[in-house]
Amino acid sequence: MRRFARLIAVVLLAACQLQVPKLAAPGQQVTPLGSDAITVTTLGGPPAGAAKPMAQPAGKPVTTNLMPPAIPAQVPDKATQRPRPRPAGLIAQTPVAVPPKPPAPVVAPISPDQAKCERSKGQWSEMPNSSGHLCVHQTRDSGKSCRKKGDCQGECLATSGTCSPIIPLVGCNEILQADGSQVTLCLQ
Repeated sequence: MRRFARLIAVVLLAACQLQVPKLAAPGQQVTPLGSDAITVTTLGGPPAGAAKPMAQPAGKPVTTNLMPPAIPAQVPDKATQRPRPRPAGLIAQTPVAVPPKPPAPVVAPISPDQAKCERSKGQWSEMPNSSGHLCVHQTRDSGKSCRKKGDCQGECLATSGTCSPIIPLVGCNEILQADGSQVTLCLQ
């Protein structure tokens, strides 16, 4: 199958190369791939109505110089001033535009109570349903089972029988006291 494809390719190539172009009238050329005659006009030819140039003999290609004329390089004379390089000492003195620093973030002043809370590794938080603030600390024994207040760093929660995760507890919570009795503690 490959030999057959190669044979067809060679035959088609040979047929394209053996195609005989039609003869054209003087001043016209025929494209090798088509049968339409084309007219060749030189770009630097005489204007319309001027004397016609001598006709080229048939079969010879028309050549035209399409390159623009060379422009001679201008050589500076002694009167031409060239910029002189700066001396090395002046380069360091040249002012450089420095982008402005972004403004420092505005930090609101903190109260002495908030500073004390942050020093003790607490979190300064707003009290729910109030405009006041409260210092909240995480407990070391959060979630540990308990039977009375003395078993926990914070409060012993009566409903779960575990130590509270934070101190102080805000709102109303059922807790176990030091003697193990259950009470409701409300902190507003």
